[in-house]
Amino acid sequence: MKKDVMLDLETWGNRPYCVVVQVGISEFDRETGVIGQLLAAHIDAASEMQRNFRVDADTLYWWLSQDKNAQIAAMGGKLSRMQSKVVWTQVNDFLEDAENIWCHASFDAAIVNEHLRMWGIKPKFKYWAFKDLRTLVEIAEIDTRPYKARSAGVRIEHNALDDCAIQVAYCVDAMKKLKIANVRKEEGV
Repeated sequence: MKKDVMLDLETWGNRPYCVVVQVGISEFDRETGVIGQLLAAHIDAASEMQRNFRVDADTLYWWLSQDKNAQIAAMGGKLSRMQSKVVWTQVNDFLEDAENIWCHASFDAAIVNEHLRMWGIKPKFKYWAFKDLRTLVEIAEIDTRPYKARSAGVRIEHNALDDCAIQVAYCVDAMKKLKIANVRKEEGV
């Protein structure tokens, strides 16, 4: 069983029924931040639209304003795109029995659930496995900007797997910070 996984999506919208063009998932150790098994896939947008997933014009315009390398990284070359149902089946298999699926729960979790539902794929993970990264970061008072800045020039913006690595780093730091605070509280410091 995978204890902790990080999930990130690149999409053409911000609603559960939006077109997803890239999925990145990484297993990680919450104590060390070491990343284990990975899943990365580019989804053929046409296969998403055939299933009635939609494109949000504002998001599409935003993508068109991004660097060409970011567009290519997020959407994949023509040969690397996979059919939607194939990718969502792989996502479901990867997440099977995951104890904690870290993501932006109001965004990524809703989209994953909607895509599985639309494809008739029964989730192999518990619905309560989704954990909200934004809430964790806020409670731990972690500023995510330095994590993103450290990666500038090394990664391509808006690559789901690269984003997972950055999110793992600040997720682990947030958990460590809260654990230290809890120990201090118990010790009366």
